Amino acid sequence: MFVDIFVQKPDQRGDAINVVDVVCDGVKDAVGVDDRWFALRAVDWEVVKSGSPTIWVGVGQVATEHQRICSYCGRALPLVAFNKAKSLPLGVGRECRECRHAQTCADRDDRKRKRAAKAAKEAR
Repeated sequence: MFVDIFVQKPDQRGDAINVVDVVCDGVKDAVGVDDRWFALRAVDWEVVKSGSPTIWVGVGQVATEHQRICSYCGRALPLVAFNKAKSLPLGVGRECRECRHAQTCADRDDRKRKRAAKAAKEAR
């Protein structure tokens, strides 16, 4: 997901970082995607002496199919890359199958290591 921002303001005063932060927070609330997972594609400023300050915000997505952001790796993937979860609003889990599998394997290896350490300790 990407965001384009164009700001018209009456003078040179103001902090660009604060404007970008406020706009990104607004987009996050409107779209429902955490602002860590979208990119600023364009930010442009223009000083306009007449008229009131104006901000134009464009939000877009390159993919045409519905996607979800994996909470583990941060990649935007199609919904079919996630396990089903009926209790969640989108009907799919928060971690992609690939990350979920890697996490399950790591947990299994960790349990095996702990059992082996416990058995070695008891054998002494």
